Amino acid sequence: MAANLFTANGVSNLWRGCVSTGVRISARVMSAIHKEAGRSQDGSETGGILLGFEETRSGSFWVTQAGGPGPKAERSPTFFCRDLDHAERLAERAFSIDGSQWIGDWHTHPCGPSALSQVDLRSYRKVLANSCLEVFLAILLLPGSAGWLDPRAGAFLVSASEVERIPLSNLLGCEDFDLLATDADGRKRGR
Repeated sequence: MAANLFTANGVSNLWRGCVSTGVRISARVMSAIHKEAGRSQDGSETGGILLGFEETRSGSFWVTQAGGPGPKAERSPTFFCRDLDHAERLAERAFSIDGSQWIGDWHTHPCGPSALSQVDLRSYRKVLANSCLEVFLAILLLPGSAGWLDPRAGAFLVSASEVERIPLSNLLGCEDFDLLATDADGRKRGR
């Protein structure tokens, strides 16, 4: 379980805004994100929350769990608004399982661009202004060479004044992470 990988000190650096060296995410969690991202074949954005830790020694984010949009999410070709009640329930459950924190969001841009939009940045900076977070992790997915069967993903670290593109590493075959993703009706899926 992820709880064995991190100490209380290992998690605390997230709140101090340490510079990140990248994002590590298990193949299982990324697979769940890719599956949900496939809903963007309809031309509308989708997304969900990212739960995990920032590892103190390396400054890397470890995404241990990911959630879907929730049943009351709003989706359009240029806008996504997650179901906040759904996201908060997922975050509470994740914290009770392994101490994971809500560290960011993932979402799609069906028609581009391959960078965070001004709407995205305003939204993330509003979260930063209303929380004790100093940085917010954003994973952005776009259709790949095979469309949504093979989406491209990029990671960004957002602060109050900067946006930094950071490396994203899929940990293929890693089974140390739990998946707390739910379908649009709020039912647990995965495993």
